[in-house]
Amino acid sequence: MTAGGYAASTDDVNVPVNLPLLDGTGWRIRAIGPATEWALDAYAICANP
Repeated sequence: MTAGGYAASTDDVNVPVNLPLLDGTGWRIRAIGPATEWALDAYAICANP
């Protein structure tokens, strides 16, 4: 795993967790948003050594 991140559809979304998994196989994101409709896209960039 080389990098990761997210894009939220609104600035009201709080993202307290944004980090790689300990074994390097993915990315973890936890988001808390407003009561209205919102979306979150997660990204992970992987590469073979």
